[in-house]
Amino acid sequence: MSERDFDELSAGDALHALTPDDERALRDTLATEPALQERLDADREAASLLAERVPEVVPPAGIRDALLARIAVTPQDAPPPRDAPSQEGARPHSKAGDERPHSADGDARPHSADARAHSGPETGGASPHSAPEDTRPHSAGGSTPSDAPRRGWGTRAWFALAACLVLIIGIGGAVAVVSQQLNRPEPVVALERIESAADAQSAAATVDGGGEAVLHWSPSLGEAVLVSDDLPTIPEDKTYELWYLRDGEPISAGVFAVDDGDATAILGGEMHEGDTIAITVEPSGGAPGGIPTGSPIVAIAT
Repeated sequence: MSERDFDELSAGDALHALTPDDERALRDTLATEPALQERLDADREAASLLAERVPEVVPPAGIRDALLARIAVTPQDAPPPRDAPSQEGARPHSKAGDERPHSADGDARPHSADARAHSGPETGGASPHSAPEDTRPHSAGGSTPSDAPRRGWGTRAWFALAACLVLIIGIGGAVAVVSQQLNRPEPVVALERIESAADAQSAAATVDGGGEAVLHWSPSLGEAVLVSDDLPTIPEDKTYELWYLRDGEPISAGVFAVDDGDATAILGGEMHEGDTIAITVEPSGGAPGGIPTGSPIVAIAT
């Protein structure tokens, strides 16, 4: 069995889509080539991971129709061999009523089945009327048409195409899921981490000038995330800055950007239980010298 054939069977086994004949062919191949078991196990593991990690999705609406349409116009059987057997020197067979060829002395040679059955073997070789052992035409390399590779697409090839489509869709979905996981914003990841903590807490407050801010924090993690909605619009040369107010001293926790008044910002540094979290409006880049230039527009105690 060629590597391509084995790969098709291996993919089919991983997807539980082999016919009984293909299952037997796969078992026979593994019995003679046990080293291929590792590739089969890898395909099974890949299919299992796809089933576990990729959410169910509806296939594209036209994929089934396109596949069936292609099957309908693609030859499913091998065409006849290109080189027909040579007829040169072939012995003509007479039809009923036709005049039989005569020998030189004028006697007709018997050609009937009875005559052949009663005639003895000719001296020096096989009887010219004995049936050949193999009447199938042979190619130059000695192979018969059944040995030649099929030129049409058989069931296994179409299965391979379908399996590839399934894997492509599944792998594409897996890549999308992994990409989403890897590209999530850090504040979102931190918020999920805080909310999963046993000591997660939150508190909300109204922002001066409009909007609301909700603080999420976990003392055991030392992390805090501020989620704000409808913050007031500020000049382009200004920015919002976060602060820890600890023991009466402001400690900068970083600046953050706002998207149409909304923001999810993680506070830099380590939060201590009892800190008050505040927001001020500062020059672009943050307060010079790490000292707030204005009064907080919101403050939330922890």
